[in-house]
Amino acid sequence: MEDAMIQVYNKLNYDFDKNGDAVLFPTEAHTRSEINGSWSASLTHPIDPDGRWKFVVTDNVVKMPSHNGDQLYRIIKTTKTFDSVEAEMRPIFYDSGDDCFLYDVRPTNKTGQQALDLMTAANPKYSGWSDIETVTTAYYEYKNLMEAISGDGDNAFLARWGGEIEYDNFTVRIHVRMGEDRNFPIIEGKNIADGGFSYEFNYHSINRVYPVAFNGRKYSLGYVEIAEPFASHPRGAVVEFPNIVLADDAGAADFTDPTIQVARNQSELDTLLYHAAYLWIIDDTAARGSVAGDESYSIDYIDLRVMQGYSGTGLDDMEALHLGDSVRLDIPS
Repeated sequence: MEDAMIQVYNKLNYDFDKNGDAVLFPTEAHTRSEINGSWSASLTHPIDPDGRWKFVVTDNVVKMPSHNGDQLYRIIKTTKTFDSVEAEMRPIFYDSGDDCFLYDVRPTNKTGQQALDLMTAANPKYSGWSDIETVTTAYYEYKNLMEAISGDGDNAFLARWGGEIEYDNFTVRIHVRMGEDRNFPIIEGKNIADGGFSYEFNYHSINRVYPVAFNGRKYSLGYVEIAEPFASHPRGAVVEFPNIVLADDAGAADFTDPTIQVARNQSELDTLLYHAAYLWIIDDTAARGSVAGDESYSIDYIDLRVMQGYSGTGLDDMEALHLGDSVRLDIPS
């Protein structure tokens, strides 16, 4: 099918709206997308007599179908054997980690869209979209765009505005939530491959936090704990909150910085640390999806839309599953 064609562009060819320099016929091609995690792609191409494999080299760009349409991927590593060449790739938007640098960008009291407009202005090749209406502030000094969006710092877009990231060629889309609650059924014997289901449960939740403020200031009561009905014993961790500062340790700028919480005395420090630790436990629990531990399901899902007999029947939309969707798992208990 034309829409499934995989093309490759020479690294100096930026005209991605036109056909590439060669059409590839890989024996395998995969894309991998994790919400707020790593996005990547890979392919394996035979050493063909037409020499198409010679285009599978580092820095060239591959256009291939993904769950969100045709996407561009930069080849970052290749491995050649006697009969094939393998390529590891990443979304073209990852290039912004190299050529979109924020020297001093300070979205102040901005929505998600307004912040992204300011952050991507450093290189007009890139753009951002967001439906996040939260208004907040962040400072980016000497950060590349990828760091500013999803880095480890407290000022990263994900830390300040939240959301779920989708890479769409030269545009980053940060949704309040990707996908929908479609009540889509995943059913054994219909769209789960034979032997394509496994379940895993790990109990490792943290329900006791020893909070530490800036400059090593401690919570005077020792720890904050939320009782868990299934916990046989407390599970503790030291968590630092560098944005909570005792007035004795604060600089002049800390008192006006909206990202810093200044406590006038130990009593106020205890209150701030208590609330921060409590929210940390709640947020950590929500991120894991379980108070008692992690439940994970691994499913080898069959996309019925590509199966013979479905195409053109009008059932395509009914069988469409998208990244971020909530599904209904129907398996024997």
